Amino acid sequence: MTAETSPDPASETASSGAPSLSHRIAWLLLLLPLSLFLWTGQRGLNYGEHWDEAFQVQMVQHSVEQETLLPDWYNYPSVSFWLSLAALTPEILDADWSGVGTHGPLAVGAPVKGSAPAQAQLLEATRAPSFLLRMRMLFLCVSALAILGVFCAARRAAGNWEALFAASLMATSFELAYHSRWVAPDAVLTGVVALSLAALLKTYRSGGSLVCLGLLAGIATGTKYTAGLLLLPLLFVWWRTAPERQPRRLFVGLASFLGAFLVTTPGALLQPVRFWRDVAFERFHYGEAGHYGFTVEPGWEHLGLSLRWLTSDLGSPFTPLALFITFLALVGAISSWRRDRAEAALILLFPLAWLLFFSTQK
Repeated sequence: MTAETSPDPASETASSGAPSLSHRIAWLLLLLPLSLFLWTGQRGLNYGEHWDEAFQVQMVQHSVEQETLLPDWYNYPSVSFWLSLAALTPEILDADWSGVGTHGPLAVGAPVKGSAPAQAQLLEATRAPSFLLRMRMLFLCVSALAILGVFCAARRAAGNWEALFAASLMATSFELAYHSRWVAPDAVLTGVVALSLAALLKTYRSGGSLVCLGLLAGIATGTKYTAGLLLLPLLFVWWRTAPERQPRRLFVGLASFLGAFLVTTPGALLQPVRFWRDVAFERFHYGEAGHYGFTVEPGWEHLGLSLRWLTSDLGSPFTPLALFITFLALVGAISSWRRDRAEAALILLFPLAWLLFFSTQK
């Protein structure tokens, strides 16, 4: 079955072209799992700690102290930095900027005279516990995109009520809820990848431009470098959909990917030595040195532990329920494969590539 002839369950519309009643109800009911996810998440904001959070706060403080929009730290790309910096918006708006710009032209890179009062206010704000909680709330809200992305993807692959069920599984996932309130890139990346999956299915079914796929893949890679593996399904869609294998179409998609990555992580261009040094460190860290007390042997051991976590832990902290959810996932995978093998391959390409890649790490 080709992309041009695949049925699209999401195309349920009335004869006038307006969305059907079930479509509207499904979107309305989606607010329930979304609200539950955000409510329970904010209830747990002031709980525990994550070792990445100190780095994120330090990057915001560095930005304020040096009066720069570059984090000067690229072990992670910079989407997390921008989100962390955005949490400072109320203080930026309320700060005393009255003396800025009153001392004539300055050399590029020189501190802005007159900004000391504002700078002191912002640094003081970053040291308050409330600032970390605000950062966590922002990351929680962005992580909720995972629920929206899964809903949109499942609507295209199955239908409204299946999509609502899938989104509800995401919204009640202990693992997603646990990680989403940390100031860390993992749950944010989950949201961007879920949106990418929805965009992949839409483009696979209708063809057309790869710009949206490139932009989402670039933003995902700007969240964590390993998300560059999203280029694999982008290439798959380019190869399989009309206009098939057109070089200009691929170029536009790849240019969109590169542009989105460089906009989110401009240090790759502006601080190339520091950028490549930090990326090389992480490559050594994960591939050879290992991760402190969490090191495993690459290959079969890492793959086996990952599969055990995916099947018996990810779905629920209660193993029988997690295994039941895994069973449902297998049923869905088999059903998708029987309906359209190419589309099933598209859905599975990125997660399988990700799983196999990480199995080579320590």
